[in-house]
Amino acid sequence: SVPIHTYADNSNRTVTVTGLFTTATNRCAAANISFTPTTTVLPAQIDSLILFDNSNLKLDYSLPAHSVNKLEVSINNNNSYQLFKNLNQSTSADTLSNLNIAQNTYCFRIATYDACSNFKSYSNEVCTVNLSVSAQNNQLTIDWQTFDLGGGQTTNLFRNNLLQQSFISPTLQHIDSTVICNTIYCYQAESTFIGGAFSRSLEVCETAFSTDTPPTIDNISSITNNDSINWTWEIPVNTTASYYRVYQVAEGGTIINSDSTSRNSYKLPFNNEVKYLAAELHDSCGNKSTIGNVGSNINLEGTVNQSYDIELSWNAYFGWIDGFQDYYLTIKSFDGELIDSISSSGQTTYILPIADQEEQTMIFTVWAVPVINGLQYSRSNVLVFEREPIISIPNSFTPNGDGLNDLFVVSGKFLSSYELQVFNRWGEVLYQTNDLDSGWDGTSNDKPMPVGNYAYWMRIKDLNDNEHIRTGSILILSNKKKYLKISNVQLSIKLLRITH
Repeated sequence: SVPIHTYADNSNRTVTVTGLFTTATNRCAAANISFTPTTTVLPAQIDSLILFDNSNLKLDYSLPAHSVNKLEVSINNNNSYQLFKNLNQSTSADTLSNLNIAQNTYCFRIATYDACSNFKSYSNEVCTVNLSVSAQNNQLTIDWQTFDLGGGQTTNLFRNNLLQQSFISPTLQHIDSTVICNTIYCYQAESTFIGGAFSRSLEVCETAFSTDTPPTIDNISSITNNDSINWTWEIPVNTTASYYRVYQVAEGGTIINSDSTSRNSYKLPFNNEVKYLAAELHDSCGNKSTIGNVGSNINLEGTVNQSYDIELSWNAYFGWIDGFQDYYLTIKSFDGELIDSISSSGQTTYILPIADQEEQTMIFTVWAVPVINGLQYSRSNVLVFEREPIISIPNSFTPNGDGLNDLFVVSGKFLSSYELQVFNRWGEVLYQTNDLDSGWDGTSNDKPMPVGNYAYWMRIKDLNDNEHIRTGSILILSNKKKYLKISNVQLSIKLLRITH
């Protein structure tokens, strides 16, 4: 048997073993070994516990010299330890298999004995950490199960390999509301126990979801062009759209057809009529809003009345939750220069008198201004009025010098130049001019023409450089010669009276 000997101190010793039968011819040689006796057998130290899966884990530890070490386990508590396995003195890690980690919590410690198999101490304890993650509306709940061994035990929670938060025992749950639907989040918990050992859970992943109904689209605007209507709508705040469903609506509210778009805009053809559109938002979580506010386009129409005034009218615009502030009519010249911008004071009609029409071609648009600042204005179609020139030609005149209707002159609106020729019955030119401000006084070569009809020919150009030919006849009702005869008679009477 191996003898037991107690040394007085821990000085270096040499032990020699010699065979018993020293007188034998072939005796064994002596064997020597030097060592330093251990005063105290230190306890073992567990450094970490890392889970591989639900059946296997790895323990890292440090074992004291000159000792015998046994790994003990306690299942679902930390006070009923039993022998799990004997540890090899030369090892520093072990992989433990055939465990049911999903259902059980395992705690481990190492019992250390001296070489004579006398118990000395226990190591620190470490327990498995079981992690689970469940998804609820707009949040993920993370639960972990382990034992609180005291001593300021902490747990670090990692999300996607980044530390999210640290907890002090006995906290075993965290609700993560900083998640986005349809996104996968992976969590791992790492608990640090008294004595410094840490235990790392398995990584558990879960997909977040949301069932929240997105906000309704309240404000929609339209820009009407000559051949299309472009609708745009305001994206509700704090909302991300995956796509939009758009609905073309009849005047009574019936849905005519629908389509989808990835942008907050949509185009329909314009054919001089009022159309209506609404949109609903579909988010990335698979939820959709209710159908939003129905918006119209603005259809501008116009006619010229008998007084040559331009009468404009348009439909009332709607599409903004707080309504419109006013309508503004813009008038531009043919080359696009702004002539005027007129408030309609909320009315949907406007009359532009002929006296205020300085341009032969005018471009009209109506703008609806929303009450809410920052919303896009809505605009009507562009209405172009190219007026025919107003040409007024008299059919008679009295060039008798009384200051009334003495000239055969052309008047009108939107005229730039003209040529005038007047003929007698034999086709001879009695008068001609290209001065728009002048007219025929009923004479030819300073001689008054007799009462009667005379032919004329005119070439008139309007402000848009269009040419207009006019022909006809002008009647002289009275002339200067007749007026002079009367004057002479009157003058003679006056002279006679003076003489008499």
